[in-house]
Amino acid sequence: MLEKILASMGIGAATVGLEIPNPQVEPGESLKGTVTIKGGNVEQEVKKIEISLMLKSSYYENRQSRLLNREVSSVIIAEDMVITPGYEEMIPVSFEIPFARNMPISRGRTRYYLQTKIDIRKAVDPVDHDDIIVIPNPYLKMFFDALATLGFHEKEHSGDFDGVLQEFSYSPTTFFSQEIEYIKVYAKVKKSEMDITIKLNKKGHGLIDNLVDEIDPNEAVIQFTLIFSKMENVQKVADYIKDLLEEECRKV
Repeated sequence: MLEKILASMGIGAATVGLEIPNPQVEPGESLKGTVTIKGGNVEQEVKKIEISLMLKSSYYENRQSRLLNREVSSVIIAEDMVITPGYEEMIPVSFEIPFARNMPISRGRTRYYLQTKIDIRKAVDPVDHDDIIVIPNPYLKMFFDALATLGFHEKEHSGDFDGVLQEFSYSPTTFFSQEIEYIKVYAKVKKSEMDITIKLNKKGHGLIDNLVDEIDPNEAVIQFTLIFSKMENVQKVADYIKDLLEEECRKV
């Protein structure tokens, strides 16, 4: 009886663990691993064993830092089973990372983990957490590399996700260091292209600009689409972005 009471509190209960050899994955791809189930000191009835993809991030709204913690997707790998003392089973699993235009990547304060949980009747549910890294696809990475080629340095808290858009923040260090204070970048990745929005804050240059700023602040928005099949290399993408920024900086 004591063992049953302790097991219901999670002491000596069944356990679950997930092992993932390679925790890095692109959106739309799958992670492969193994779930290990071990029995505790007493027999326990399990309703289900479920793996959930969890997303955590932080973002600023009205100058306040807000937290985001949500379940992205889940999959049930077993249902209605009895786990006896000494029981052990290893279940191979494949978990697909959803593809969506607003699916953020792991960056800064935006992070992912897989939560594996045993739903045990009349007991505390054992839970296992495993961090994973959602990486950009080759074309989004090429875009980031192009910004680095132009001397843009990623700022602290770049990658914050507000539940709709992920914001990447950069400061110029070489090109545009005299014209631009900073830029904020947003990317909506599709199957064969991605929509890019760049918000830039221009530096003021004296009294005339200050007077103009009272009417129209030195902020501008550039929107364009990068087609994957036309993205030949980092330098060509960098040249294209450089032309767009130069054109915008020439405007009064």
